[in-house]
Amino acid sequence: MPLVYRKNLEDHCIIGIWEITETEQYFLEQLNFWPEEQEHLNQIKGRKRIEWLAVRQLVHTLSERDIRGPILKDEHGKPFLKDSSFFISMSHTKGFAAVIAAPYEVGVDIQERWSSILRLKKKFVGNSEISIVENAEDEIAALHILWGIKEGLYKAYGRRKIDFKMHLFVDTFEIKASGGYTTAQIRLDNFQQTYDVHYELFRDIYFVYVRKKETS
Repeated sequence: MPLVYRKNLEDHCIIGIWEITETEQYFLEQLNFWPEEQEHLNQIKGRKRIEWLAVRQLVHTLSERDIRGPILKDEHGKPFLKDSSFFISMSHTKGFAAVIAAPYEVGVDIQERWSSILRLKKKFVGNSEISIVENAEDEIAALHILWGIKEGLYKAYGRRKIDFKMHLFVDTFEIKASGGYTTAQIRLDNFQQTYDVHYELFRDIYFVYVRKKETS
């Protein structure tokens, strides 16, 4: 079973990465879908089909349920696991799927490296974050991590109408090859929240997860 990364944190948070080595048919035989899920799968083409399947297999594996719970979407399009009090977030990239689940808001992002991210720099890097990129030895790595953090924040919030540059803010930190930690915020007129951020490089894949920071 290609569950290649699993982390259980002290506050009932669980994280996993699945390396996709199976065929699409394998997942289809393992997973029973609700009509809403089947309808969604029918609309997916190409490589993303098996990534979509793998991430759902990973959720089921981490849940340790005997019977798989369907993954549905709320009125904002945010995925949730039916009959569970846990929040979930999912991500996939070429060859890998990632999931985080916890009894509070969380977000996850996993990405393969691509140089084209340089073209997106001005769309998501805010003025307060420019120094993070400029001080990094590897600009592309820094951009992937910043993008991953903001993807994680977007997924944790889950209510769309978020501008990555205007509403999401990452606190200054040093990019390290060994991974690291920082904090980040969502700032809207009617919503403000701080999140703990962790990032690492997993088999040349950028892996980021964010967790809602409790106020004391």
